Amino acid sequence: MAEGYLGSKTIVIFGITVVNIVFGDLDDSESLRRPVQDAAVVYGVTDFWQHLKDPQVQRQAAKSSEAINAVAFKREIAQGRALIDAVAATLPSLERFVFSTLSSARDASRGAIDSNFHFDSKAEMLKHLKGKYPELRKEKVRDGAYKLCMPMKEDAPLPFVEPNADTGPFVRTLLVLSPGTNLVGAGSLISWGEWCNIWGRVNGVECTFQRQDRRMIEDAAGVVGREIADMYRFFEEYGYCGVDEKNVVYPWDLPVKVKYTTMEEYIRSQDWSSVLHPEMRP
Repeated sequence: MAEGYLGSKTIVIFGITVVNIVFGDLDDSESLRRPVQDAAVVYGVTDFWQHLKDPQVQRQAAKSSEAINAVAFKREIAQGRALIDAVAATLPSLERFVFSTLSSARDASRGAIDSNFHFDSKAEMLKHLKGKYPELRKEKVRDGAYKLCMPMKEDAPLPFVEPNADTGPFVRTLLVLSPGTNLVGAGSLISWGEWCNIWGRVNGVECTFQRQDRRMIEDAAGVVGREIADMYRFFEEYGYCGVDEKNVVYPWDLPVKVKYTTMEEYIRSQDWSSVLHPEMRP
């Protein structure tokens, strides 16, 4: 977003789209919504000093009894609030809002320092953010805690399997069952939230789940990114088995006993030292 920049353009290097620049005017709150729409990460900063050179601010100061930096103070606050309001509208996709701010000289000095406008303006923006949008709160994973991020909801059940150990028993079981049996090869049917609880309990740490925007996995997974993101969307909206769910059976519901590995058993059998102690990785 840049004041004075009209239109939009795309920067292309060697035929690859690198970044799309979209116009946003900090004095026009509606124009700020498009640049941050569906954003996962937003960085915001305002510039107090440019207002001192703005003819509009200079004229306003000349017509009033206010000093030009006092007028700039109000202008910057208005711009910052407009930016914060636009970012708050992206909450369904937003994962991180990085905002450039400063401390309040007026508050720290209990009003004794009342002309440090370029500090106080940014502090006022932060008050607006905290007061109006508590959902944009500071969130930090505690030291020693872990967070699993997936582009789907936390409570959707999914089948988990240990294929190396359980494929053979599943196939042998199907040989004694009626033809046409649709067996879901799974040792557990749990959600990602439950998975986090099990993993954390087994390893003696805190593990929580956070939904992430699908674009994060699209970018991370390269050419198959969209496919993987669509897979998770399918899981969430239709279930792992989709329309076939009513025609499937799970190992624990069979009339015969079959060996399978639960997710807790699998987690306990694995070496998680590279995750728990990343500093020890070779």
